[in-house]
Amino acid sequence: MDTRKILEKVKKIYELSSSILDDFGKVAEIERKGKKTKAHGIKRWKKRGITNKLNNLISGNFFDQPKTINDVKNKLHQLGLIVKSTDLSAPLLKLIKKEVLDRDKKVINKKELWVYKKK
Repeated sequence: MDTRKILEKVKKIYELSSSILDDFGKVAEIERKGKKTKAHGIKRWKKRGITNKLNNLISGNFFDQPKTINDVKNKLHQLGLIVKSTDLSAPLLKLIKKEVLDRDKKVINKKELWVYKKK
């Protein structure tokens, strides 16, 4: 195995372990809070999880070709993160504002849809 492949695998392991450690900290924080804040904390934790997964998809070249929000939702389902399309809007918009992604309107199956692509 060449050095480049090893470094890529180490980078992926590091990103995943960092994400897991962040998630454990957030779960512990949510559990420390009262019952009222649990649902709100979990929703915030879920959105951060979505953003982390989207960043992984960006670095993994998923967004090299234009993708609809449904394409993104299906890919996240494949990766084990079950989300609604409406939960993707805010994280995608944040990545657009940070100029990580671009979006354009395209007509697909006679419908005008936003498509997202890496800048």
